[in-house]
Amino acid sequence: MMQSDMETKDIALESEPVKVLATLFKNEKECSRNIYTVNSAKHLINTAMSEQPGFAFDRVQKHNSDFKEFVDVDRNVEIKNFDRFKIFISSAEALPQRNAGEACQIQHVPVSDELGGLQSLLQSKTPEILEEHKRTGTLKIDSRRHLVKICLSQLVEKHGFHPPSAEKLALAKGIITTFPFLRVHFDSNGDGFVTKRPKQQPNLCFKL
Repeated sequence: MMQSDMETKDIALESEPVKVLATLFKNEKECSRNIYTVNSAKHLINTAMSEQPGFAFDRVQKHNSDFKEFVDVDRNVEIKNFDRFKIFISSAEALPQRNAGEACQIQHVPVSDELGGLQSLLQSKTPEILEEHKRTGTLKIDSRRHLVKICLSQLVEKHGFHPPSAEKLALAKGIITTFPFLRVHFDSNGDGFVTKRPKQQPNLCFKL
């Protein structure tokens, strides 16, 4: 009974504000980190957004204690004392433009931007992969595995364990553009990039 009472007390109700830590990202770049006293995830988002005129809400992530990762959640997620959140907002000019036919489609970063992002990621995380490819025109098996690990980690960090298909596709296109020898041809179905995936991580197997 005592444990149940403690859990009930810890969960934030509309009338019971709690303290949470929220990191704000503008156009995918961290800009601030603050402690908020709020009574719901919606309240947290609205409070953070009220301080950022000219920006639109993109998504929110909450730290998952089981997986030790931030994962995508919705505005109605349960909120407790000392929870940690990441709130992503975008300026109007940074938001993808959609026409009527694309309104229901998932938007993603253009391949050219994804390519630049991939090269920047590899340059900062594992420049030896780019150097090996420049020197030999290929990659050793261990280097290929490391490449996949870095890319998957980036996907999970940005989008959780269920990233949008468009994001995975853009990343796969970036990989085979940067490393053309990794392109695999599927009979009558175009080209793609194939790799085995660890458990609980998104697959990078696509037909382009």
